[in-house]
Amino acid sequence: MQSAACGQLVPAVAVEERDLLVPLRGTPDGDAIHTALEKVSSTLGPKAKALLDDIEQCISAGTLQAKDSSRAVETLRLLQQALHERRTVEAEYHSFGRDSASRRRLDPVHLWHQQGGIYLAAYCHTRRQVLTFALERFRQVRITYDTFQSPPEFNLDRYLEGSFGLFRGEPIRLALRFSRQVTRYVAERQWHPSQSLAPLLTGELEMTLRVPLTPEVRRWILGYGKDVEVLEPKSLREDIRREWLAALRGAEGRVEELRLTARKAVPGAGLRGERPSPD
Repeated sequence: MQSAACGQLVPAVAVEERDLLVPLRGTPDGDAIHTALEKVSSTLGPKAKALLDDIEQCISAGTLQAKDSSRAVETLRLLQQALHERRTVEAEYHSFGRDSASRRRLDPVHLWHQQGGIYLAAYCHTRRQVLTFALERFRQVRITYDTFQSPPEFNLDRYLEGSFGLFRGEPIRLALRFSRQVTRYVAERQWHPSQSLAPLLTGELEMTLRVPLTPEVRRWILGYGKDVEVLEPKSLREDIRREWLAALRGAEGRVEELRLTARKAVPGAGLRGERPSPD
């Protein structure tokens, strides 16, 4: 029988919040919140503690593939200080896309946690726009004496509207057709605020959305394999086709032939090659 505690949603939220803090473990924020939760727990009576223990057996929040932020504690502390004091920082940052490090002057605007990692939105003096930086890719951070005015119009939700996940860019119209095998899975999730779904009489599902054509979008589409077809734009359709051909060629750059091994004849089999019945 399911425990009545599973229906206690308010305490359950606290349990899930603690699980979701796993990526912050070892950081000042994570330690402070953990200490606060422990203090709250210590003030509870026996019945309340028993209730929380019961909830933990029913509800939890997964943190699979969360980044380890404990190695960037000092970086996080400096960025938080600069954000609080509105001070420009000089940083050495390693770009994942270019696989190289560069020196930058940044005005920190907002820190947030997403997809198991901690990210910084900051105005880059070189690119002259607000960009996203991953905490673990900072090599050095130094707070300067220069101050800045944080843009009052900045809003994280609006900032991420032109993104799919963490990657941002100029959104374009994307049209996809999903097979019957994955229609239900696709339809029960909101992949992007702009998505529009149209079920077809064949059982397939067409989706349109406005997103930037970033590596994250391409990986998402490729993950469905034969169960998705790119309808628009044609350039992306061709890109996906080339990706699959490259995967078939493999590391040696050639398409391997599919070899079928003939089944050996079974002694005593009939004219049609049926296997003999078991004893």
